[in-house]
Amino acid sequence: MKKDIAQKLLELRTSRALSLRQMAELTGINHNVIHKWETAKTTPNRASVIKLAKTFNVKATWLLFGEDNMSERKLQDDFNVLTERSQKHVEALIALLLELEQLGGPNGNKKERL
Repeated sequence: MKKDIAQKLLELRTSRALSLRQMAELTGINHNVIHKWETAKTTPNRASVIKLAKTFNVKATWLLFGEDNMSERKLQDDFNVLTERSQKHVEALIALLLELEQLGGPNGNKKERL
């Protein structure tokens, strides 16, 4: 489990293009401590796991057990990088796609909405 947390922390940091010092600044946790976690020399305690989860908007269970969907977070991160105008365009496109799907989609296969 120690190795899993290390890999996940490294993935969190690198997927956001953060240096150790930038991650330390964001979390309020010393960069040397984060480095020890990422290299599996030590593991974060419960309070640190919760702080990391809140800072990076992930579930603590994902950090500990791998339960969560990283692709959803990546998509959210990508969306957050967009300008406000581009975000509005994406939201409009999603609304149109949902409407299309409700009407039967491009292939005429109407989907039931729950």
